[in-house]
Amino acid sequence: MLNEEQLKSEHVIEEWMLTVFQNGGIERFEDLHIDRIDESWRSQQLWVEGGLAAFQTAVRLRDCHKLPVEVVLGFSLQADDKKIGVDFKTLDEFAKRLNWSPPSLYLFGAGIDQTLENERAIKAGHVCADAVVEELDEPNIFGTLETGQCRLYTEFKRTGDTEYCRSVLLQG
Repeated sequence: MLNEEQLKSEHVIEEWMLTVFQNGGIERFEDLHIDRIDESWRSQQLWVEGGLAAFQTAVRLRDCHKLPVEVVLGFSLQADDKKIGVDFKTLDEFAKRLNWSPPSLYLFGAGIDQTLENERAIKAGHVCADAVVEELDEPNIFGTLETGQCRLYTEFKRTGDTEYCRSVLLQG
């Protein structure tokens, strides 16, 4: 049984999901920052825990509504002027690498391959050719995910930018 706060959070996620699915928000990458779901998740100390809880709720709601989408939780990491790669092995180390932006939920069209999307962005000239999209080697860093869910690390520099953007995406 969900408590009042959990019900409120579930309602916020559900309303966002259905709106984004129905109005073309998937193509516009309309996201939902977790601090807009639950005020307690404004604290950076709760971003990982809150993000994972929001992701699990969103996946469950997606399944309940039978939406043909992938649910994605994006964590933005600290940028740098050089490539860093995966520089964390534990959840605590990962949490210390988060940047100033709270994690966000996204909906992607079902079957989107991030590696192919990366190649398209490189060919279109949106990102530099040394962009990285790879599955994280640390399989248990975020706990056990369901079958078909994956953990991706991305690192890229947009054309004209001076820093490499880094993120971790949980996709399910």
